[in-house]
Amino acid sequence: MDVSPTAAALLPALALSLGWGIRGQFGGQHGAAIAGALLGLTMGKLFGHPQPLALACVAAVATSYGGTMTYGQTICLTHDARDSAEYGWGLFGLTLKGVVWIGTAGAWIGIASGHQAYRVGEIAVLAGGQLMLGLVGVGVLNRPHEPPDRLPRIYFSRRDGEQPRVEWWGGLLFGYLGLMLTLGLVKQDLFAFGMGVFGAAGGLGFPFGQGLQAWGRSIAPFGRRAQVWIDWWKVMELAFGAVAGAALGLGWWLFASMGLTPGRESLPTPWLPLEAVLLKLYAALFVAAACGVRPVAVPLMAPFALGIFLMLPAFGGALAPVVVVGGLLCAAASVSIVKSLVQDGLISVAGAVVLASLGGFGGITWGWLYGDDHVGKWLLFILWFQVAATVVKKGLRKEVLYPAPSHRVRHGTFGTRLRGLGNALPVEIVFIIMAAALTWLVAT
Repeated sequence: MDVSPTAAALLPALALSLGWGIRGQFGGQHGAAIAGALLGLTMGKLFGHPQPLALACVAAVATSYGGTMTYGQTICLTHDARDSAEYGWGLFGLTLKGVVWIGTAGAWIGIASGHQAYRVGEIAVLAGGQLMLGLVGVGVLNRPHEPPDRLPRIYFSRRDGEQPRVEWWGGLLFGYLGLMLTLGLVKQDLFAFGMGVFGAAGGLGFPFGQGLQAWGRSIAPFGRRAQVWIDWWKVMELAFGAVAGAALGLGWWLFASMGLTPGRESLPTPWLPLEAVLLKLYAALFVAAACGVRPVAVPLMAPFALGIFLMLPAFGGALAPVVVVGGLLCAAASVSIVKSLVQDGLISVAGAVVLASLGGFGGITWGWLYGDDHVGKWLLFILWFQVAATVVKKGLRKEVLYPAPSHRVRHGTFGTRLRGLGNALPVEIVFIIMAAALTWLVAT
């Protein structure tokens, strides 16, 4: 293998760091899937995976699982109580959530590495088994949830808050442990098991990143004037992604250098009609959930529910890698932009033009994706589309389009628009620099 350990750590770290920062703009399972897709494409390109789009699709679905976990109130436990038990409890909760989040993603990436052969039925059992274990884990560790009187004994959100959050980490924990036991004892897939371990280690980036945020928010290390331009939450996300990506990249490099050869086995190919049915079902559910049909949206929040529709087609499918990586994730970003415009009452001509431009950009590049070095082209497409989507979402905010105090465009100056962007401006500049760096590193 010609990849150096430095490159094996640096490129995945950069990809997942940027992906996690982008994920923070869109949130939820689909935001996490964007980060996973960028990681999978980067690792597929870097390590020469024979089916890089399938690897990216699996990474996207596996990373999306952790997006069901709430963690905003867990982070809040660490903001203003650095010398109390609450601070330590918050960091412990973030450690647990990070370990099961990235550990699960790492294990599935290892399964998709091609080191060991898997049949279609085995993938279905693994995905279905995680869903069943997830439901059991939620019932055992995260219920009852009947605030304010009855909350779980082990709880990482604010018990005294107005709206104590519903937690799902117990489902992720049961599903992760079940998957790891199966990989280690039944399949004896040392590559996938090891990637699950390295992913768990990468999950430590969550408390590390939050430690940086708590420190930066409390002492303003660069001065009070600079503080208003620093998004410490984004610092946390970028740090978390960097640590997780570096761990997964180094894990792949280490096991490959030990002779656990990835890419020697073809990924299982699901029956095409079944793949089409699963994708159509999920597309219908996605549209319904995006339109606010709550009876659909709530079940999709269950741990591992997304995998029932997408994990099996992700492995070597003829349709899913393109539909998920090139369609669903771009659609999810666009839906998030539209929702923010609706929320602010800003469905305007400018917004429609920009969204149409994003769609046109996607259409123009679609044919370009299937030439020589298609994995590199897919990476560039997803990378720059998602960065552009974050720029659009932040640039179409009410504070930017209609600056105070008049809320009329003609009264807004360039300076007031920049102030309307606030700390989103340096964040977007950092995103563009990171995307340019990743583009250059992948090309060289």
